[in-house]
Amino acid sequence: MLYLAVRKTTYQAIFSEPIGQLVINKYRVNLLIFESQKEEIVQWIV
Repeated sequence: MLYLAVRKTTYQAIFSEPIGQLVINKYRVNLLIFESQKEEIVQWIV
């Protein structure tokens, strides 16, 4: 299984919008959302 790692700010700007949700659902993108300042994983979306 492959995950796309994105910063939390990127997720909030792109993937939380309707077009981003469409991409996630249509192409079955698995996301790993991380906080770059804290260097920690915030959320896994499968």
